Amino acid sequence: MNVLVLGSGGREHALAQALRKSKYCNQVFVSPGNDGIRESGFLTFGFDDFSELKEKVFHHQIKLIIPGGEAYLAKDIAKYHFGSDVKVFGPTAELSQLETSKAWAKKLMTQAGIPTASFFPTESVIEALQCLDSQDWREGVVIKSDGLASGKGVVVCASSDEARLAVNELSSLYGEKFVLEEKLRGPEFSAFCIVHNNEFIEFGSACDYKKRSSDVGSPNTGGMGAYAPCFWADQSEVRRLVWEPLFSQIKEQGLSYTGFLYVGLMLTSEGLKVIEFNVRLGDPEAQALLPLLESDLCSHILGVDQEVKFDSQKSSVHVVLVHPDYPKGGKKSFKLDLPLSLKSETVEPYFSSLQKKNDGWFVPGGRVLGFTAVGESLVRARTDVYEHISQVLRGNTSLSFREDIGL
Repeated sequence: MNVLVLGSGGREHALAQALRKSKYCNQVFVSPGNDGIRESGFLTFGFDDFSELKEKVFHHQIKLIIPGGEAYLAKDIAKYHFGSDVKVFGPTAELSQLETSKAWAKKLMTQAGIPTASFFPTESVIEALQCLDSQDWREGVVIKSDGLASGKGVVVCASSDEARLAVNELSSLYGEKFVLEEKLRGPEFSAFCIVHNNEFIEFGSACDYKKRSSDVGSPNTGGMGAYAPCFWADQSEVRRLVWEPLFSQIKEQGLSYTGFLYVGLMLTSEGLKVIEFNVRLGDPEAQALLPLLESDLCSHILGVDQEVKFDSQKSSVHVVLVHPDYPKGGKKSFKLDLPLSLKSETVEPYFSSLQKKNDGWFVPGGRVLGFTAVGESLVRARTDVYEHISQVLRGNTSLSFREDIGL
């Protein structure tokens, strides 16, 4: 069958690469894709709305649509009728609120008895500021914009003054609804599953790096890198504390979840606690996780194979290269001198915002591209990916990246 991945970043590139290996896939399309994905041999096209997308799906005889990002799911693409024989792999807009509404997700977690940080939902800036004044936040507070913010709507604050500033700044960008949470402490990781009508199969783990740098006050980003698997994660605990009660509660409410789902967790002194849910594969976690997959991704998405197999003898490290202004605005495009080949025997490139023009590659801003190395150990993969980046950039310092991914 012909398969369509919706999106334009590194995650979508990784999904397309994994799907291309499937015996169930004929052609893999990516929409809108990007110049790097197109250069990698995938067919791409654009569209303005679901009606136009339906025409493209019919024209290209596409039978499976996989939304890469949450924005498509929030618009209820899962319920859009593309054809009687076309499957959309993703949850409804209602269940996408696991990601698109922090308050909705927290309420569901409370109903399901899933461990998470104590929280206070607020409907306005005034209410959020009043909450900061009325509660004891001496241990710190996390300010979360309630809606979608591309991973940038969370600020961890050490004081009430920092929190008040964060509320005012975030409200101007993402709206006035917030969730205020107690600050948790401990290492973080992500666990993934593939779901069909509330029946889940576990789909590995990864550790990602959200902050722009390792500095304490560094801003959150969409993700600066990741490694997989998370060797210290207890998947049986995730199953017991998260997956089983979550899907039991969803079923009890008369709802049915289908699609990818990942949970961000923190291992605190009191045990595992949920930080967030995302109703799709993560970016950049997908770029670390999927290169380790040995079983057929499309077979799991279609529900014909329940046995997920990753290469248990190897690890991967993915490093994201970004515009120096990222995640702030004011981005200035510039040309980037790159070698003809960006891959090696152990390292694979994944393209995000990098643009191809007649006279070469250009950086418009944001996350530009990333590299994933797979090795016999985490140390080997980390060494390979950073050596490769050094060879690719050849002393060029115009792109930025974290140097501690995998440590």
